[in-house]
Amino acid sequence: MKRTVALVVGLFSLACTGKGGEEPDDTGLTAEERQQADIEHYQAVERGLRASRVEIAGDGPTELTAVGPNLFWLDYHQQWDPTVYVTEPGGEPRALRVIAYDTLNWRVSDALLVNAVPDFGVVAYEVVDLDGNALGTTELPAPGGGRRWWAYAADADDVYVVDEDADALLRFAPGGTPELVTTFTDLGVDLGIFMDFDVEGDEMIFVESGRIWTADLDAGTATWLENETEASAVATNDTHIVYTSASGLQIVERATMETTALADAVAGYALNPTFTTLQSPSGGGFSVVGDQLVYLGSSGVFAYDMVSGAVEPLLLDQRYDDVETVEYVNPTATSDGVLYVKGLVSEPGRPGSEARIYRVEP
Repeated sequence: MKRTVALVVGLFSLACTGKGGEEPDDTGLTAEERQQADIEHYQAVERGLRASRVEIAGDGPTELTAVGPNLFWLDYHQQWDPTVYVTEPGGEPRALRVIAYDTLNWRVSDALLVNAVPDFGVVAYEVVDLDGNALGTTELPAPGGGRRWWAYAADADDVYVVDEDADALLRFAPGGTPELVTTFTDLGVDLGIFMDFDVEGDEMIFVESGRIWTADLDAGTATWLENETEASAVATNDTHIVYTSASGLQIVERATMETTALADAVAGYALNPTFTTLQSPSGGGFSVVGDQLVYLGSSGVFAYDMVSGAVEPLLLDQRYDDVETVEYVNPTATSDGVLYVKGLVSEPGRPGSEARIYRVEP
């Protein structure tokens, strides 16, 4: 996602008073006046970015997930009927499927939603399209050892399941019979604790025992990224792999396999002399759209261009407001460059907050 942000410099004409024995700087401002000017600059930038923000949902949304041009999220506003919603380009949010509270799991592609439902020794992988219409159900034996379903994923019109007992990656169309894609032995992987995976086209990205692997399903080969700390979430494009770990967000360049910490890559950015660490990664969700890595900073949402190295604020936390404050969490972006983010909204002086989903057009 590429956004050009016009930074309105709010440097108001402040008299040089020299209060407290402070010496003016090169702008003719004391330290106190300089800080106030920087706060006003922050406010001006924040308001400018906020102008393109539109609220699309409230009532406790969570688990924002972007796949292709669509946004999905889970809404707990009815405690015993958690509901997955979808927003397609140009459309309004609509309920897609109720997920059983005691078996809460779901995966999506740009064409379908899958829900694994355990039932007396089998797991039914129930599939619906993005209008909520049932496409079919495929049953597989349930895993043992206290696990209720195997890890699964969706890509386009197919569902993938990792059967660890069989050391196998399976694939099936909605309601169809599973077929073997490959085994991990054939990929050259001594499978440890399998954690999660995703498939896009012929590439599988998976995490086992904290290690990140990329697998070429056509060639039947797998490559370990040699990450030094246990990884969790992963996002990719054609040139980079981004993952989060105990060491923070890491960027791997595919061509060289060199790894760069996002915190180091963005350290040179500053909004102004007072606000020098707003862009520092703080966890809480990220997306890769084109060459842009969209992530949560210490006070807002930022984009880092993994090719040029440019850093841009997309939204700044609404901190200096007499009416309400907004702290952003869980940013995600769709393939058409639209930013979606969850905002925790509170009124100054009152405890608690409510969650809303905002959309920001590119």
